[in-house]
Amino acid sequence: TKQLTNQGVVLAENFSEFMDITKVREAMIPRTQILSMQIEDPARKVLDVAQETGHEGFPIFEHNHLVGVVTTVDVLRMKELLDKATIKEVLNKKKRKGLICISPESSLSHAYSIMLYYSVSRLPVIEKRKSNTSELVGWITMHDFEKINNERHPLVDVTDIKSHTIVFDLEADRDSLPR
Repeated sequence: TKQLTNQGVVLAENFSEFMDITKVREAMIPRTQILSMQIEDPARKVLDVAQETGHEGFPIFEHNHLVGVVTTVDVLRMKELLDKATIKEVLNKKKRKGLICISPESSLSHAYSIMLYYSVSRLPVIEKRKSNTSELVGWITMHDFEKINNERHPLVDVTDIKSHTIVFDLEADRDSLPR
């Protein structure tokens, strides 16, 4: 077991243990694969890129430094100014005091807990540099938890899943509702 662990093989008995021993670095999307935007880009670009890609949030940069995260919801809140606003104006309207981030060496359990506590579905992954600066090295979303678990534990007990699944019959239940 020790030799396998030293080689990077994760041996987890259950999902909770897997989340505790797996690092954010192993599940995150590397910065080179993240769709990002610049602070002076038009706010409408967020919606256009979201429609093309299915992504709903993007890290925002100013002069190669991370300055925030903007989601489609943030942009839609500015509907009266949508065609004139820049991403900078969207960030200013958010009145943020700080950006919730995580270290690549943190566990997936910690990342998941942070996301639940702050009700966010994505976290920038920040690494501290020797020069006492921080750099965006990745991005983790709720989808990434599912993806890495499926990669590590591809054998799913379909019988167990089906025994806990309830299919709500909309047609049958609609007929039984009072009118």
